[in-house]
Amino acid sequence: MRRRFVKGLTLPEVAISALVIGGAVYAAGPHYKIAVQKSKAAALKTELTLIRKAIDQFHADTEGYPDKIEDLARETAPPIYWCRGGMMEWGTKSWNGPYIAFGEVGIGKIKNDPVSEKPYTIIRNEDGRVKVFSSAEGKDPSGTEFRDY
Repeated sequence: MRRRFVKGLTLPEVAISALVIGGAVYAAGPHYKIAVQKSKAAALKTELTLIRKAIDQFHADTEGYPDKIEDLARETAPPIYWCRGGMMEWGTKSWNGPYIAFGEVGIGKIKNDPVSEKPYTIIRNEDGRVKVFSSAEGKDPSGTEFRDY
C-alpha cells in the first residue's frame, strides 16, 4: 500500500514562520518611525524654504509683505498688504502672483506644518516683515530644534 501525502504545512512550521515574521516586524518598527520623522523634517525644511522665498519675491515685487501667508497662493491681488507705513490697500500696484505655485505647498493653499500638523508660527516686525517658523516643538532626528529651521 502506498503512503498518501497531504499537501500543506504542519503546525510547528506555521508557528515558526509566524515567529520569524513577527520578529522581523518588531525589529523594523523603530526604523520605520525614524524614517517617518526624517521625511516629515525634510518636508518641513522644503516648505519653509518655499514660503520664505515666496515672501521675498512678494516683497521684491511690491515693496511690502503679505497680510497672511495664504495671500502668497492667491490668483489675484489681496485687498491689503503690509509696508513700512502699516497696512495698505492694494491700489494700483501690479500683481505678479501667485507666489507659491499651485501644488507646491498644499494644493493652491498653505498647508499646516507637516511635523506638528498645526499652522506655521508667523512673526511680524514693526515694518510689516513676515517671518515664518515651524510650530513643532522638540528636535528632529539629527538633533536640530524645529524652531531653528
